[in-house]
Amino acid sequence: MSILSKGIIDRAFDAGTENPSLYLKRYPAAIRPPKGGYEIQCTPQELAAVISQVRSYMTGKRMLCLGTETLGAERFMAENMGITELDYIGSALATNVIGLSNSNVTLKQVKEPTGTYDVITVFGHVKITLHQLMDFAKIGTHVICIGVATAAKNAELRSLWMGMRRKYMTMLQTGARDYETGTGVVKVLYVKTPAIPSIPSPVVVEDEEESEPFPNVLSNGGQWTDEEKAVMEAQQAPYGRKADGTPKKRPGRQAVAA
Repeated sequence: MSILSKGIIDRAFDAGTENPSLYLKRYPAAIRPPKGGYEIQCTPQELAAVISQVRSYMTGKRMLCLGTETLGAERFMAENMGITELDYIGSALATNVIGLSNSNVTLKQVKEPTGTYDVITVFGHVKITLHQLMDFAKIGTHVICIGVATAAKNAELRSLWMGMRRKYMTMLQTGARDYETGTGVVKVLYVKTPAIPSIPSPVVVEDEEESEPFPNVLSNGGQWTDEEKAVMEAQQAPYGRKADGTPKKRPGRQAVAA
């Protein structure tokens, strides 16, 4: 059987595990390979389930790995999900660093993540909150937590996973079987958006004194002429004035004599 005809589970099994007695419980001890290879810290079945769930729904090829130790499971995921850029925080096995560097994956060990990622993996005792983690996610990002089963005895990671499961769409959770270490996958459906600054209302300054009824633009050196006074008078009282000086109202129609 060629390596190309093998399924993901078989390929993960052959890649090598970090602890055969822990991650290969499902297999008889006689057929378990010795420690080595990628030194994957995940069961082959859970690793295959993650890849099958995520690979078809990825929106990009950028990956962030937090809390890495051997980088074995993360390397296997990257190779089988078409990742082209991988940033990791933690340690890594030299074999995995060389293997990824010789592939099409741009590998960087970083102290701080930059930008957003399409896939984020979390492993081990990572000092990060859900709020901080979402700074590097976008709509469509898949977050993968490795080792979240109760038997894994990692309360911090399990608490982070439970928070993600309540907030986002759960695509996968394992750990019910005795040979599983627990793996969870969520898909981010919404992200934090910056607050829109409020626009202050325009301030209307009213004059303390009432404005003059006519523009203060006069001919004849600032003096009203008789003609201008007549025009203004007509504008203010087009129907004339009463004896007391108030403007007359518009006269109604007068009855026509028969």
